[in-house]
Amino acid sequence: MRRSAVMLVTLGLLAVGPHATAIGKTVLMVLRADFQTGTDTFRLHVDPMPGEPEPALPDAVKSDTDVGTVDGIGTFSSGAFSFDEIRVGQSYSDVVFVPEPSTLEMLAVAALGVLIWFRGQPVVKVSCLLAGTLMVGCAVYAADPPGKSDEEPIQKPIEGLWSGPWGGGGSGGVMFQPVMAELFIQGNHVELHGFPKVKELTGTVRFDANTRQMRITPKTQPGGRPAKTLVYTCEIKADELVLTDTERFSISLQRHPAVRSPMADVRIGLVTATGINDAGELVVTEFTVLRAGRAGTTYYEPSKRLLKTEQATVLRILETGCRKITLDEARQSLRRPTTVAVAYYWSADRSKRQPPRRLWQDTGLPPPDHEAVFPTYTRALRPGTLVFVLSARENVPEP
Repeated sequence: MRRSAVMLVTLGLLAVGPHATAIGKTVLMVLRADFQTGTDTFRLHVDPMPGEPEPALPDAVKSDTDVGTVDGIGTFSSGAFSFDEIRVGQSYSDVVFVPEPSTLEMLAVAALGVLIWFRGQPVVKVSCLLAGTLMVGCAVYAADPPGKSDEEPIQKPIEGLWSGPWGGGGSGGVMFQPVMAELFIQGNHVELHGFPKVKELTGTVRFDANTRQMRITPKTQPGGRPAKTLVYTCEIKADELVLTDTERFSISLQRHPAVRSPMADVRIGLVTATGINDAGELVVTEFTVLRAGRAGTTYYEPSKRLLKTEQATVLRILETGCRKITLDEARQSLRRPTTVAVAYYWSADRSKRQPPRRLWQDTGLPPPDHEAVFPTYTRALRPGTLVFVLSARENVPEP
C-alpha cells in the first residue's frame, strides 16, 4: 500500500546563513532524502559548486517526519511561479547541473532550483521561479526506484576528520610508541596517514552497502603504475569508526569535532561614526556620563575619537551575506552620524593550539573578517550596517 506525504519548504528556514535567498537572486538547492526505519532525514545544500562532490555538511537538516512511501511529484506556490524541468537521478552527481543562461536572465523574480536526492528512491529536481512569495511548497511523491548498483559514494555519517592510535606496547624489553592514524573523507575524496602498511595515501572512496565495505582507490601518479585498491570493513557507532582490513587488523578512530559552515564567535562594538577624515581615520563619537547637582541630573558629554584604518577591512551587511567595500565607498555612506560596528584583530594569535596533525592543522581562531564570521554578522546586524575590522595594535591602548 502506497502512502503520500507533503513537504513544505520555506525559503526562510532552508535557505540559511550566507546563502539566504532573495528576490532577483538565482539559487541552486539540492535536497537529499534518506528514507529509513522510523523518521526520515532530509538534508539541504544551498548553492553547491557544480562538478564537485556533495558538500560534507548540509545547510539545513530536517529529521522529525516519517513520510512513508511516495509515488508522485507536484509543485505549488502561494504566488506566481514557473519551473523549467524535473530531473531524476541515482546519485548526487546525477542531479547537480549548470544553470542555463535563459534562467539567469529572468528579472524581478526570485529563482529557486531544487534538486532532491533520495537514498533508495529516485532523485527529483525541480527548478522554480517565484515572484512575491516567501514559501515554495513541494508535494513530492516518488515511484519505486529503478535498479541501482550496491556500490555508492561513501555515506555522509563517515565524512569528516577521524583519528586514533594503534600499535604500541612492549616486546623483548623494548617499548614502542603507538602510531596515530588519520583519515579525511569529503564526498568521494579520501586521504589517509599512519595506517598499517599505508604511510600516506590520497584517492577516491566507494562504499558497498551490502557488505559494509569501504573501497579506496589510490590516486595514480603521472607515469606511475596503478596502485592496489584497499578494502576495509567499516562499522560506525556514534563518533567511533572501526576499520578492519583484509588481514582482520582493526583500527578504532574517533571523529574530530569540526563543521564546515559555522557561526563563529566575534566581538564587536557599536559606535556612532560621523565620517572618515582626509587622513583616512574613522571619526566616532563617545559619550561620558555626567551627574550634576544634588538632584543628580544626568548629562552626556560627547568626545571625538579617531580610529586608524590603514590596515582595515570594511564590510557592508547585505540581505544574504557580507560584501567587502573600499574606504571611499564607506565614506559615502557616512555623510551623517551613523551607527557602525567595530571589531579588532590581533597580530598575535592568543588561542590555544591543538597537537599537530598531518592531514589537518589548527590555524587558530578565525579573525573578524573571516568568512566563518559572516553568518554571525548577518544574523546580528541589519542590512546596510557597516563593519570596520581594525588593527588592535593601532587602535587599542596597551593595558
